[in-house]
Amino acid sequence: MKYLSLNRPSDFEYHDAALCLKNHENHHLCVTAKYLNIHKNIQENLYHYDMEIASAEMTFENIEIRSLKTMELYCFRDDGSRYLEEPQIVYTGAKAEEELITALKKGICLDCIAVSKEGDINVLELTALDGFVAEICFENVVIQWDEYCSKAWYEDTAGN
Repeated sequence: MKYLSLNRPSDFEYHDAALCLKNHENHHLCVTAKYLNIHKNIQENLYHYDMEIASAEMTFENIEIRSLKTMELYCFRDDGSRYLEEPQIVYTGAKAEEELITALKKGICLDCIAVSKEGDINVLELTALDGFVAEICFENVVIQWDEYCSKAWYEDTAGN
């Protein structure tokens, strides 16, 4: 591929990005990403705007899926009071991995990703519009793509 980013997940905006499983084997996870945006002033982005990438491939090396938490679902009664319809479910270990891989096979849409480090280990907290939050850790992430398709969707909104 033409462009490559190594261990710089903070160079990207993930809101509304769609991820789909490409493969998962030998502690590596590869997903395709659409609607992924890269920040301006990043070496690989020669434009003066955050840009949407046409299609990217993200490969996480030596990945561990620590947890997956479903979001609580509240409903409202006729009197306006709310009640818990579906409680949060917390998966860890192999069950968290199974749940995330199943979701990625169907495809997920992201709300956001929080990036942090624990020593030499990278940690991502993925918040999916599909109703869950997953925490993954990994040694490396390689993001590759060939082309840009347009300005990022938020570049033409008021205030930018």
